[in-house]
Amino acid sequence: HAYQSYIWNTMVSARIRKHGVDSPVVGDIVLLPVKDEKRKTSKSSKPKVLTQADIDSGKWSIQDVVMPQPGYDVVYPQHSAG
Repeated sequence: HAYQSYIWNTMVSARIRKHGVDSPVVGDIVLLPVKDEKRKTSKSSKPKVLTQADIDSGKWSIQDVVMPQPGYDVVYPQHSAG
């Protein structure tokens, strides 16, 4: 797990260096809630890669951006820090 943490820290540092921490950028990842229709609650999250239209909508802030832990079958950011 130490190597995963090292890679994660490297990715986050690169994202901050290249894009700052003021706002999301195209290619960042946010999580969308997935609803459990029977219980009317959110049971999990689905990753979404932000597009320019998403950025322009103003719906997402830097507080919504997530960086995944490296692993198998993971959605990574679609910009230079990913």
